[in-house]
Amino acid sequence: MLGGDEVTVGIGVLCQHAVTAIIVSDMRASYPKSAVDPNDLAGKQWDMDFPSPVVACVAGKLGLCQPVVDELSNQLSKLPFDKGVHCEHVENAINHARFRTFRRYADWSLKMSYGLTLREWQRGKVPGGEMNKLVHDEVRKFLDNLSFEVALVIAGYLPDNNLLFYRAVGKYHIEASSSPGIYVIGTGGRLAMNHLNKRGQHTDCSLPRTLLHLSEALDEARKALDKSVGKPQAFTIMWRDGRIARFPAEVQLLKDWKKSYKKRQSTASLDSSVVAQEQIRCLLLKHAIKRSTVQT
Repeated sequence: MLGGDEVTVGIGVLCQHAVTAIIVSDMRASYPKSAVDPNDLAGKQWDMDFPSPVVACVAGKLGLCQPVVDELSNQLSKLPFDKGVHCEHVENAINHARFRTFRRYADWSLKMSYGLTLREWQRGKVPGGEMNKLVHDEVRKFLDNLSFEVALVIAGYLPDNNLLFYRAVGKYHIEASSSPGIYVIGTGGRLAMNHLNKRGQHTDCSLPRTLLHLSEALDEARKALDKSVGKPQAFTIMWRDGRIARFPAEVQLLKDWKKSYKKRQSTASLDSSVVAQEQIRCLLLKHAIKRSTVQT
């Protein structure tokens, strides 16, 4: 019997003075409780059903992450765009998607462990009378300790050009900060974050410099001891003016840059390189936003 599938690194970064947002992830789904080999072609980036570019990547248990993304896209599609949509609307949609998925998961876990529904526990009543206080308290501990292995990074822009940049992990409160403009999730996230900090990644970095840093960080993430991080999926790049493109993760250009800058302490020369900007522009692939939760 297969164990729960786990997906393992995702990164969101802001660059070019926060007018550009990038989402990237690996493609490995592993099965740690079974002898099944990992699947290295698992898509972990989703377009949201939104009139402007908004993309999410996930890490955790894919069986829980997928319902959260589905519900999030559904909630975003219902926002009152004719009356104006603000960051708070998107934050509420993220939290609603997480809560609804966790509630269903908790209800099922209670049924399997105690033969109770979540509603019965909340009311303190079961068929035949009042619930025993010891049972009630034990269930509370059970719910408190029930993990919710879902992590998301969401990035993009509102139709009015305002930035959307969020990190939501497990039961923790949603994070929203544009400085230093880096969010990581998954088991390879710590290694990736350490490298991005070492390289001095920040919101003012150019697109070429940021792509180099991200490519190096993904290489570092693959050094995770549990071998849970696979090859990277394409970079998804969004601009404040509504454009969205993909950039192949393993192009020769990035391999050459990584070799050239491997022993250099600074990568700042890429910020002012017109040649580097043109090289990146030529490799960008125009991406049409999918108005559904089909994996990108």
